Amino acid sequence: MSSVNETPQTKLPSFAQKLVQSGYITIGQLEKAIIQKQKGHLSLLAILPLITGRPLPKEALAYYRLEQLSKLKAKYGLEYLDPESETIDWTEIENLFRTVLPFEICRRYQILPLQKQESDRKVLHLAMVDPANQEILDDLRRILRDKELQFERRVIARADYQKLVEIYRSRQEEALSGHRLSQEQDLKTIVDITDIFEDGQSLPHLNRELADEDLGLIQEANQGTIISVVNNILVQAIESKATEIHLEPQENQLTIRFRQDGLLRSAGEPISREATPAIISRLKILANLDVREKSRPQQGKMTKTFSGRKIDFRLHTLPSQHGEKILLRVFDSRSPLWPLDELITSQETCKLVRTMIERQAGLILLTAPAGGGCSTSFYSLLAHRNQGDVNIGTVETSIERGLNGITQVEIADGQGQDYASILPSFRNQDVDIIGIDRLVDSSTVAHALEAALTGHLVISSLPLNNAFAAIARLNQLAEPALVADTLVGVINQRLVRRVCQVCRLKHQPKREELAKFGLSPAQAAQYSFYKANSLTAEEIIQARGKGRLCRHCHGIGYQSQIGVFEVITITPDLKTCIAENKPADMLKKAATGAGFKSLLAYGLELVRQGYTTLEEIDRVMADKLTLPSLSAANNPDIPPDVFGRIEAIEQLLKALNGELQSLKQEINLNSPKNSPKSVNTTIIDQELPDLTNSVLSSRNRSSDKEMIVSAAPVYEELTDPGDWEQLKRQLEANQDLIVSSDSEDPFSVEVNTSFPSALDPWF
Repeated sequence: MSSVNETPQTKLPSFAQKLVQSGYITIGQLEKAIIQKQKGHLSLLAILPLITGRPLPKEALAYYRLEQLSKLKAKYGLEYLDPESETIDWTEIENLFRTVLPFEICRRYQILPLQKQESDRKVLHLAMVDPANQEILDDLRRILRDKELQFERRVIARADYQKLVEIYRSRQEEALSGHRLSQEQDLKTIVDITDIFEDGQSLPHLNRELADEDLGLIQEANQGTIISVVNNILVQAIESKATEIHLEPQENQLTIRFRQDGLLRSAGEPISREATPAIISRLKILANLDVREKSRPQQGKMTKTFSGRKIDFRLHTLPSQHGEKILLRVFDSRSPLWPLDELITSQETCKLVRTMIERQAGLILLTAPAGGGCSTSFYSLLAHRNQGDVNIGTVETSIERGLNGITQVEIADGQGQDYASILPSFRNQDVDIIGIDRLVDSSTVAHALEAALTGHLVISSLPLNNAFAAIARLNQLAEPALVADTLVGVINQRLVRRVCQVCRLKHQPKREELAKFGLSPAQAAQYSFYKANSLTAEEIIQARGKGRLCRHCHGIGYQSQIGVFEVITITPDLKTCIAENKPADMLKKAATGAGFKSLLAYGLELVRQGYTTLEEIDRVMADKLTLPSLSAANNPDIPPDVFGRIEAIEQLLKALNGELQSLKQEINLNSPKNSPKSVNTTIIDQELPDLTNSVLSSRNRSSDKEMIVSAAPVYEELTDPGDWEQLKRQLEANQDLIVSSDSEDPFSVEVNTSFPSALDPWF
């Protein structure tokens, strides 16, 4: 009797014991419930009411919940988050999703940001389903390091986390419903619909929804429809964060492309040729251009309102074979003005720039190719000094961003204004810091250097790819001695795309690729390489149809951009070279001697930190890279990877020989009857036919056989004692270790599946 009643009870968890003691369930019913749980997929909490015919008491559920949370606390040594007993500040959480940790990343890692603490040290409080996952913790440290944030963890039950995610989604859906109503209003008011077209003919119609795949669906309609077409193009560009809109007339159609993150992408299917004149005319009317003038370039601007913020559009026309090509530059007044420490991720480089910008006088020169981010840096430098204690003025061909507290002068076309006529006036205005968007000619350079020499800090730019070429160019436009006396430093930069943190793929580059960037395998071991999960247009459509498209980057693989910087400070040696009008290569040698960090070194640091990819560095800085040198360069008959594989095999043989000696010593210490079973070990590389016929290492001990077959380096370096232990486990007696030539190349791309417990990042 006691064995029936006591044995099961002594093995039951305290929650089950409480249920038995309360009379809710008998021991027999409980045993039946446990058996059903083991056979099926239902939880014990779901099975118990089915067996007893009664719902679980609230007290029992509360006890069970507390018991599970206590177990989590004991397991991880962290306080737990109980959403049922604590108040969840959704306003704070949603703000943290926007500004610190995007929801997609949090959902992937099963993290919930709770609160940002601003005190002696900045701390982000988090709730985590798996707070002991070291890879998640490493990624968090990397992401938050740039924001100068530390984090403190609490543990949360998986079921509670799922519920909170659903609550957040519901809140977003409610907000989205309100946004759709606002957007419908924006579509009607972004331009004045009372404007009248000069061309009053019946015009084709564009689908109002303007989805990517139906941008070109046009049917007969009236003038109001063309207004809607233009509205939709502008709205789509704003919402996709495009910086440029290109309308390109072709022989039979109008192609529309947006520039996003530095690259042009199709905005959908082309529009029919019949609609092209009306759309071009509509845009010219909005920009106050002459609609009838189609034989010469024109430029104008317009300002519209979208979702409560001002959007500036700068329109440029260009007569072409099939009609006027239109370029619209988009300037969003709400786009972030980056502080220097966020613009420049390297603390060392940022410190150099801060030292420059704090100077009282001199010339700071920005250099970059078109689209390299000079304008962003120009405004960030000005904003850094705009603290109310100095008088700042700028001269700009086109004011891209208004800065409160700064006098900005735009050079007006057709009014006889130029840099040379405006810059002298700044001295009468007692301006301390002068911003010049471009040094366009020798006259402008002369005024800039004169201002720098007479106690003003001047910030300007030259649109060149090379910082040292920019210095040489200054020497051509002015006296080298004057340039040497006034130049404080040069900031050379590029923009690379950030790899999507949600859908990126782990990647191991091949030796040849590493050599291209000047990286050795030992150096590469310090990196975590990633590859963008960039989909083709067809793959994007398929992924969207299956609900598997990454909502963070929408299949592009990248999202937003980050700057790559090269800062040249004017040292005494470099100053001498400038004054002596040395060529660019001599200037570079003098700067390199001062220990500056090159663009490539900065870019590789971004790769190491997981911000971008080697492929992106290659795209933007191909001129900075070198081709790998091969040991077999003089013998084209030898494949270039043979020597690397031979080296890897030699390392493996050394490891095996060392392990063999260790095993022999163990054998000598043991009695003969305990000697390990003999093994015949053969090492073959199937991709080296000349070596295949000779056994690299073979020793017969018995009929058992262990074979290691390699098509690529298995072990590159075995210097860590931990590697020997790993090898020992792999070479235990009777264990077959086979790495065939059909196996995946260890240098190939691998999907990042380091978080098997995380929810699907696509939804």
